[in-house]
Amino acid sequence: MRTEELLRQSQGLTQELQERSEELQSQQEELKRANVELEQQAQTLKASEELLQTQQEELQQTNEELEEKAQLLAEQNRRIEIKNREIELARAALQ
Repeated sequence: MRTEELLRQSQGLTQELQERSEELQSQQEELKRANVELEQQAQTLKASEELLQTQQEELQQTNEELEEKAQLLAEQNRRIEIKNREIELARAALQ
């Protein structure tokens, strides 16, 4: 009787261990899938960050170019205003 009881207990424990093992394998597979998904998301994020960095650099370059053009235009406007004053003074002198 004792042997049969031990055998049943051993079989029950073996069954429980098998079920836990299957459950852990299932969880491990889920974790692997989640890890693959996270790696893909990380790659996508890295690509997005690199693209954003490139766009920011391009934008900064464009802003610098626009600032230079604005300075040139401001200088041209200043020269035009000086010429206009000279013309007005010359007209006034002729009258």
